[in-house]
Amino acid sequence: DAAWDAAGDAAWDAARAAARAAARAAAGDAAWDAAWDAAGAAAWDAAGAAAWDAALKAQYIICSDLKFNQCHVDHVNARWDVWSRGYGFYCDVDGKLFAYGVKK
Repeated sequence: DAAWDAAGDAAWDAARAAARAAARAAAGDAAWDAAWDAAGAAAWDAAGAAAWDAALKAQYIICSDLKFNQCHVDHVNARWDVWSRGYGFYCDVDGKLFAYGVKK
């Protein structure tokens, strides 16, 4: 009986250890996958936003002979200035620019 109980206890301990290790591995893989996906999405979002602002600046340059309200010209130039300094443009709230770091 003692040998049988010891074998049963050892089997349960091994099963628990294997389940714990599998859960840790699965959680680690899931966390890595989620972080990788988030980083990829953030990189694509930043690239898309930079391309959008580059297109906005190009449109302004191409149409610079048209009469634009100076506040719009300033806005386009300020957005592009953020990108040219190595930061990402996030938004503009009442003329105050918000940016995020993309510098290396």
